[in-house]
Amino acid sequence: MNIRMRSAPTTHPDVKHPDRLKSLFKLAVPALVALALAGCGTGTVDESRMYQEQEATESSQVESAQQTETARFFAGTPVAGPTSTPQPVLSSLRLSTSVGSNGEPLDERSNAPAGGTIYASARIHDLSPGSTYYAVLGRKDGTAITQGEITVEQGADNAWLSFPFAINGTLPPGEYAVFIYTEGVLLGSLVFNLT
Repeated sequence: MNIRMRSAPTTHPDVKHPDRLKSLFKLAVPALVALALAGCGTGTVDESRMYQEQEATESSQVESAQQTETARFFAGTPVAGPTSTPQPVLSSLRLSTSVGSNGEPLDERSNAPAGGTIYASARIHDLSPGSTYYAVLGRKDGTAITQGEITVEQGADNAWLSFPFAINGTLPPGEYAVFIYTEGVLLGSLVFNLT
């Protein structure tokens, strides 16, 4: 009699089953994710409420800041402040022995004669009505000898102011200077020789 036996499939412990591995993986991934999320959730319900209240306060502060900036940007026309008076500016200072009808020097000089009259002519911008200008004739170190004064009656964008100085031999030859002032402010100076 011939007996045939069927042999049962044998499994070896080191052989991997792909179906089991897939099933295990499908179960393990959600479990790991749940474990990770559980680890992130620390603290109590009271702490959670406290943080929610802080976030709510912060968002309302941002909204009020935005409203304030928007109101500033779209506010009405601002009230105009007082206008400032332009400050006078000396653009030119010249020495001459004669001037035109508008005060402009007719014969500019670098040296002045010891006899006669010399003029210190200053071209000034932004003259205000009622302002007073002074020309001081003196030594170049600032020691004053004499001075002239002109009060402006009408304002002007620019004008020549000519200050006459009668020398007539009263000063010895040498180096001198003319200083132009207004409201106690020095606008400029010119050094020249008296011959």
